[in-house]
Amino acid sequence: MENDRQTVRIILNEKLTSLYAEDFTRILNDYLQTMEIGTVRKANSVSVPDGCEPSVCDVEFEITRDKIPDADIVLKRTSEILDNINVGAGTVIEYCGKKLTTGTLESLTVDISGCTDASENTDINSITEDLVHSLNGIGEPMSCFSENGVTKLYFYGSSKQSMHDAAKLFAERISPQNPEIAITFE
Repeated sequence: MENDRQTVRIILNEKLTSLYAEDFTRILNDYLQTMEIGTVRKANSVSVPDGCEPSVCDVEFEITRDKIPDADIVLKRTSEILDNINVGAGTVIEYCGKKLTTGTLESLTVDISGCTDASENTDINSITEDLVHSLNGIGEPMSCFSENGVTKLYFYGSSKQSMHDAAKLFAERISPQNPEIAITFE
């Protein structure tokens, strides 16, 4: 019955481009189907008004009311799934007029400018790989966005300060060899 289906909305506190949002949606859908409680209906990676950098990603999924009839349990189970997936702190789950904030990951945005495809020393892919290696697992890139010569890398991990400190050391190390590259943090 159609009335037995209810929509749960997740507003991820992560800047995901549509490619990364598809990965998240697939993983979430796998959890929901394994638990036999629902299926993802749609996912949107929303951009800021000028169409540039991603700002939020929201996902809606439908649950079968007879599987989880209580709204508080729906919120709790959804939060548990999101904890297993690891989502950004401040992620909001909405269901039947109720909201629950969840998530544990902190974010760090790294802006890199001055890289070109012409020179191996300033190749953005090489710089990104070196930066990821320098973070040594304390932060993982979850998305990226490039426009007008600036690449934004969105890292998520358990400590923004630790990611910032490691990225700052990386920037200081490569700066003398590549003075044309500017690396800033948000």
